[in-house]
Amino acid sequence: MHALQIQHQAPNYDGWKAAFDDDPVGRERSGVRRCRVLWPIDNPKT
Repeated sequence: MHALQIQHQAPNYDGWKAAFDDDPVGRERSGVRRCRVLWPIDNPKT
């Protein structure tokens, strides 16, 4: 099993989440079976 972790700051969670859900890179077509979105507890969804 392979895992890829990408970390980046998003200035606006709602905007980022909308783009993520739209899936412009085609994760499923690329073979991604699952993903997990995490954020730090000291910066909740901002």
